[in-house]
Amino acid sequence: MNYKKYLVFGLVILLLCPQFFAMYTSEDITWNGFVEIFFDNETFDSSSEITGSIFVNNIEDYPIIGGRLVLQVVEINPNQSNDSLKENIVYETSVDNIWIIPVYGKKIEFKLPKLSGGNYRLDTYFWVLKSKMVGSSAILYNPISKNFSVKGPEKSKVVILRDKTYFGNNVKDQVGFPAIGGKEFSGKIFIKNESSKEKKDLSLIVTICDWASAFCNEEIITKEIKINNILANEEKEIDVSLIAPKIPSAYEINLKLVGDGSIESIYKNRVIVTGPTAKLRKIFMTGIENENYGFTATFTGSPDHFTYPVFENFEIKFELYNLNKKLEEKSETINKLSTTELDSKYFKVDSKEFDKACVLITKENIVYEKECFEINLKELKNSYESVYPTLVDVEWNYNEDNEVLEIVLKKDLINAKIILLSEDRTIFEKKVVGKVNKYSTTFSTPKRTILLLVDDLDALIQQSFTLSLDPKVDLTKSVADDFSQEKTICSGSMCPNGYICSGQTYNTDEGVCCPTECIKQTEYDSQESLIPNILFVSIIFLVIAIFVAFSTFKKVKK
Repeated sequence: MNYKKYLVFGLVILLLCPQFFAMYTSEDITWNGFVEIFFDNETFDSSSEITGSIFVNNIEDYPIIGGRLVLQVVEINPNQSNDSLKENIVYETSVDNIWIIPVYGKKIEFKLPKLSGGNYRLDTYFWVLKSKMVGSSAILYNPISKNFSVKGPEKSKVVILRDKTYFGNNVKDQVGFPAIGGKEFSGKIFIKNESSKEKKDLSLIVTICDWASAFCNEEIITKEIKINNILANEEKEIDVSLIAPKIPSAYEINLKLVGDGSIESIYKNRVIVTGPTAKLRKIFMTGIENENYGFTATFTGSPDHFTYPVFENFEIKFELYNLNKKLEEKSETINKLSTTELDSKYFKVDSKEFDKACVLITKENIVYEKECFEINLKELKNSYESVYPTLVDVEWNYNEDNEVLEIVLKKDLINAKIILLSEDRTIFEKKVVGKVNKYSTTFSTPKRTILLLVDDLDALIQQSFTLSLDPKVDLTKSVADDFSQEKTICSGSMCPNGYICSGQTYNTDEGVCCPTECIKQTEYDSQESLIPNILFVSIIFLVIAIFVAFSTFKKVKK
């Protein structure tokens, strides 16, 4: 028996399985960017608020719209710094509707409430709609963090015990457990009073939100459980029963223990409502540079990794609004989408003024998924133009008969300087300020070689053209013909070693210019691989399995 036949047969079967080619990686649904944390002080007093700023850098070629910054304050024990089960989240907040132009950064200031004395860590996550840019706040995964301390009297809290709390079939973390939509599921929450005093009037607030609490404008389910007094060092067990949402999805279960007007402890679990659906994972807008607007929506199959359902015959819809009036609506039908598949749709829009967009996943008049986001188009355009100003367009023409050189500038608003040089001598110079759309000027000169310089005073870029006023050459030339001689003036600074530019850099005669702010370089771990590359792993195991099977068969045959 020829084992090669079995090997070929196995590979053919594997390659014919479409699910292996439907796999996607984290790069398909994550957003490229990073954040940097800056505190106003390294140590704060318990009588003062915690202040600082987060620098968010967008390194995609399209703007961030609908960005969400999630901040979690974690109380830590320096002696157990590597044991996440002993940590306690004491505060969580988010900043929504953040927009940042392409390849640029924005500073976001924060102010956290007063804290009792102790050691803390600020965990920072960033979403762009449902696309991860930094970590995942729903599963407490891979944040950018920075420690700080607070001087003052310490206050022990009642904490949710992470190593004991569970839902479903004893699921203790954020991996998720399966539940049937509309059916009851239960869990047990364990809490412990770590203080030396009795605690009174505690409440456990349980909320269920689609995907993550940062996306939860209105909680799908909220349940408050009153807890009787808990003695010093006492541990209690709380039974919780909830009804799963009807729409299949991944839902964050947010547990917040409150008492005496403050948060004692926060922890999270995750429930996967099984069944077919589709999830919007990355949405971005293009065309800001030329008002040729369009939106791309990337969506994946159901997050149900227990039954791996296929979602069939559904629609993806796009809606565009201005001042609450629907301007445009488009839709496409998707035949089917499996759990491991990814698809994208592009929606071209004709409107030039709008302030809101929505993308929906629907089937038989049921909304399975909906993402709406505000678009401050005017501010986006103004910010983009200030960072990436449109360069003045330059054209010239020489009339041989009259020996007159005409220079034409074109731009919505012209602020420029025209300079003519001949044999290193300035023969003409003129400043053009505040002219609209088009400006032309003439200069009498015999046939000779002239250097034309045009300084765009808004863009801070100089264009250079060599004009050979010779009858044997084409006497009409435009800016597009001679960009090789363009010169750039640095309007910012050159970042020293160990620092990077917070925005897009550009080359000048002096070096690489940073028009924004130089910040300290920080290594950032890449996002998790949400779905491993099963294809290659499967091929390896298949080859091994066929070889073992063939060897065994030969021995049996003998």
